[in-house]
Amino acid sequence: MNYGGQVAKTTIKKTNLNPIWKETFEFEKIGGKTKLELTVYDYDAYTRDDIIGEIDIDMEEYPPDGKIYDKWFFLNDSDNNKLNSKIRLFIQHITHGRHDYKEEREAINQQFKAKEIELEGVKEMIELTEKPFAMFEIEKRERQMENEIGDALAPQSGERRISEKLLNLTSVDYWLYIMLAALSVYIIFALLA
Repeated sequence: MNYGGQVAKTTIKKTNLNPIWKETFEFEKIGGKTKLELTVYDYDAYTRDDIIGEIDIDMEEYPPDGKIYDKWFFLNDSDNNKLNSKIRLFIQHITHGRHDYKEEREAINQQFKAKEIELEGVKEMIELTEKPFAMFEIEKRERQMENEIGDALAPQSGERRISEKLLNLTSVDYWLYIMLAALSVYIIFALLA
């Protein structure tokens, strides 16, 4: 990453096609610089690293209101053509001094934790949908995930949140499994008769 000559580099995530960094970088606005240049490399131990893609992010699109923007960006090749690879960034433009960053970082870390819990929960529920009669396990995992996300977002208040996608995912599966079970029982009795 390069922002007006301020350069930062993430850690290397080896043998991972979907790396998650969970790293925070701070840049100070210098003069009229508004572009954050970001380049993603494929690490090679014995040869030069290959460029996967790059983007320029106009920081003027993010007002200095302290809001955390959760955004996906398509990477571009060297000719500025859009690639299929994407990168997700949490961007926050703040105007106060460094001493206030601790609370902001804590809020970002809570959001990271909640998104990580949500992603793992969705993966588990998708795997469960492939098993017959797993609707009760899905419902149990959904409640557990809802509590974990609520604790990650607001551990003191006990606030509970869950995305609409998860509710839709599990509510459709109940009826599908009930219908499949009924159909299976009917077919078995029809064959025995």
